[in-house]
Amino acid sequence: MTGISAEPRRPSAGLRVLGVALTVAGGIAWLIPLVLLIYIIPKFVEVFDKFDMPLPALTRVIIAVTGVVAHVWYLAALVWLAVVAGLVGASLAARSNRAIWASGIFAAASVGLTMLVVGGMVVGLFVPLVTLVEATGGG
Repeated sequence: MTGISAEPRRPSAGLRVLGVALTVAGGIAWLIPLVLLIYIIPKFVEVFDKFDMPLPALTRVIIAVTGVVAHVWYLAALVWLAVVAGLVGASLAARSNRAIWASGIFAAASVGLTMLVVGGMVVGLFVPLVTLVEATGGG
C-alpha cells in the first residue's frame, strides 16, 4: 500500500472553529433585517399613515412583510436558531470538510441576501419619504 487512506481525514480543530465562526457570522447577518422589520420600519409606517399618501409597490410589500414578521417573529427566531445550531453542531462534529463548506456557503449567502434585502428596504422606504418631504415643502 502507498499509505493513502480511503477514509477522508477529519478536519482540524481550526477548520471546525472556522465553520462555527462562519455560521455565527451568517446568523448575525440575518438579525439585521429582522431588527429593521420589527423595530425600525413600523416608525416609517406611522409617518406614511399620517400623510395618507400613495406608496410604491416595493414599499407596500415591505410594509406587508413587516406586518407578518411582527406577528410571527418567534417562528422566524426559532427557524434561525435551528439553522444556526444545526450548522454549529455539524461544524464541531465534522468528519469531512462538507460541514465547513456548508457553513461558508451559509455565511456568504446570508451576507449577500442581507445586503440585497437591506438595500431594497432602504430604497423602498426612502424614495417615498423623499417624495413626502418634497410634497410638504421640506426639501
